[in-house]
Amino acid sequence: MAKSAQAYQAVILLFGQVIATLAEALVPLFIVRLLPKAEVGILTETLLIYATVALIATNGLPGTLSYHLPSRNRAERAAIARRVTGLLVAIGLATGAVMAAIGVAGTAWQASPTWRYLGYLALLPVGDIPVRMLPNLLVIEDRPRAAAAIGVIRALVMICAVLVPLLGGMDIDVIPLVLNAVGGLYLALTLWALYVIYRGVERQASPVGRWEAMRFALPLGLTQIVGNLNRHTDRLIIALLFSEVIYAEYQAGSWQLPLIPSITYAVSVTYSPLFTSLFREGRAREVVRVWRAQSVKTALIVVPISAIFAVAAEETVELLFTAAYAPAANVFRCYAIMTMARITAYGSIPLAAGHPQYIARASTITLVFNLITSLALVAVLGVIGPAIATLLSIIPMVVIYIYYIAQCTGVRFREVFPLREYLQVVAVCALGCAGAIAFKLLVPASAAVSLAAQAGITTAVFALVGTLTGIIEADDWRFLVGWLAQLIKKPTGPSDNSTSDNSTSDNSTPDNSTSDGRPPEGRADGANPQG
Repeated sequence: MAKSAQAYQAVILLFGQVIATLAEALVPLFIVRLLPKAEVGILTETLLIYATVALIATNGLPGTLSYHLPSRNRAERAAIARRVTGLLVAIGLATGAVMAAIGVAGTAWQASPTWRYLGYLALLPVGDIPVRMLPNLLVIEDRPRAAAAIGVIRALVMICAVLVPLLGGMDIDVIPLVLNAVGGLYLALTLWALYVIYRGVERQASPVGRWEAMRFALPLGLTQIVGNLNRHTDRLIIALLFSEVIYAEYQAGSWQLPLIPSITYAVSVTYSPLFTSLFREGRAREVVRVWRAQSVKTALIVVPISAIFAVAAEETVELLFTAAYAPAANVFRCYAIMTMARITAYGSIPLAAGHPQYIARASTITLVFNLITSLALVAVLGVIGPAIATLLSIIPMVVIYIYYIAQCTGVRFREVFPLREYLQVVAVCALGCAGAIAFKLLVPASAAVSLAAQAGITTAVFALVGTLTGIIEADDWRFLVGWLAQLIKKPTGPSDNSTSDNSTSDNSTPDNSTSDGRPPEGRADGANPQG
């Protein structure tokens, strides 16, 4: 595949991922306005538990396609794809049976309504689990547009399945029925996609056995499971220990602006091919230099945006979730402060160096720390405890990743992370935050006016002081203006350039985005402080 085509595929996939993320992030904003708190808690708890169960059940099997399919002929690819599909359908059936049993037990024991609603969703995994393989399969079969479309379609279908019944004034009990129908549609979509992709291919036995596929999927699945649990540890603890009403409030507070992960995700996608190429050329120190520069430049965007919402947490929660969710403000503030550290993809260097096991180890250590700290603080501080633990967990996570980056590159531990430059950005931002806090405390205003004023003060002071002190350079302003200008240009198709001759189809980008160590945007996997 040509390098330009790979780069174009990456842009298409990134666009699909961003659209899907934005769509999903908007759902809670509607739910809180359509349901009482108790029902918000039941619905969001059920969906969270189902998402966790489905991820565990899937066990990384879709990722095995990226290993087993390339370099094989079409007949072998079709046989392996059908084998993996059969495994995922069987797993979906088993998962649905377990969920149905949980629902029956929950009803008999008069447990939380969440467990009963989980049983109502027993048919969803039969189709939802198999359909998760389609993006991987479509990318391998050189259909990036379809892969991006699948992600967007899944997000929009799930959103409609939840919101349409509520907007129609229906009871919350209708939603599981709709979601079960969605599961059937997903199963049909998966089978239809297999038929279209491999139409006319003669059937043959799969060269990859069931147990071989499962054994290869296990480490991938464990990494994904640990990362997911890291992101949701605090919410799962709140769901298990507190009422649905309290969970609804906590869920609102833990809502994160989709912009920050998208920025960090785009940076990682952009720089990963370059890092891989530099490692292959034996230029490990250059990787760290570029990574440090990229991190500092990303901080110029991430830190002030996060700081605005940390200061204006009360106003933001009121505008997003209504005044009834005011208790969620401090949880929201903890998450906003945490996002200030999302200035880079911490796992991108170990991955580019060929050490994915480091990412799994870092995620596991962070999960253990997060779990122990959350349980300890929830006992001492109550509801806010897990949010504080989530915020604190970023410290060991960053330290662990810096250690592994030092191991990968041979750079000394203290020379890996640009701590001094990062603290300079934070210090300049703190001046703007001080002005925003003064306005917040001294000037009575509506939530909308207060948020706008605090955002304006923080941004203006940060831009002015940052420019005067040289933290924000003239090249940064020129880059910003040029980037905004490019956004409004009509796309002309794939670029003719790429950063790497060995880029893969899901992480390549045009090389003009890495020429000066300045990020066009950002990423979420290793950058996610939760894993």
